[in-house]
Amino acid sequence: MVPEFRANINVDRLDRFLRYLKNVNLEKVDDNNVNAFINEIELVVLESAKTTFGTRTDKPKKRAPKKKGDKPLFNYDCKFAR
Repeated sequence: MVPEFRANINVDRLDRFLRYLKNVNLEKVDDNNVNAFINEIELVVLESAKTTFGTRTDKPKKRAPKKKGDKPLFNYDCKFAR
């Protein structure tokens, strides 16, 4: 799977990003820049992962039917009397 994952990485996008990083003025980097960098890396990795492994949608889980238990007012005394 690792070779497939590597092969599916968008090299052009990654190269553009690396060139952009080399030209960044480190004195003017703030939280927004860092978040943008992380998001770009995330997109490259996620796109490769989706291509390699695919995606799946989970079906909603069916709820178990309610037990026909005793009513709240049916306490121990009622059970004993029964």
